[in-house]
Amino acid sequence: MAFANNPKLVNTGAGFCEQLSHTHVGGTGSAFTKGELVFLNAGVVTVCASNATLFFGQALVDDGATATEVQCIRILPEQVWKIKLWDASDAAVKAASNFTVGKAYGLVLVSNIWYADYDDSADAIVYQGPALAAGETTANCYWGLFKFITTACQSQTGN
Repeated sequence: MAFANNPKLVNTGAGFCEQLSHTHVGGTGSAFTKGELVFLNAGVVTVCASNATLFFGQALVDDGATATEVQCIRILPEQVWKIKLWDASDAAVKAASNFTVGKAYGLVLVSNIWYADYDDSADAIVYQGPALAAGETTANCYWGLFKFITTACQSQTGN
């Protein structure tokens, strides 16, 4: 998975990044790479499947072959994340001008890249606005700023 194409933490709201270490038991079939979104399954850091609705964090390291301590960036409701935009009905990247500020969207994994899905109403994230580069307009912006909704953020105990 290309780390550069994955969601990026833009702002934590509190001005700091909470990194927690959790034990991952290797060989469980949930191998992940740096940058992938993960959740806790019975205390084990596990890669999120496409269209997941519960997220613990983003892996900062590749999964090991044996039980290891896995560093994750926690996903918390006050954080702002930069996420690529997608339209499943068109099977194509979507421009920021099509998304509505304040509306909830789901996340989808397509070709090993996480996207905010224009057609998904799973309500994992809320659109905050376009992530514009210098001179860019929403018509050609393919990244957006999002906050995860509280019910999509898993606690460190896995709840």
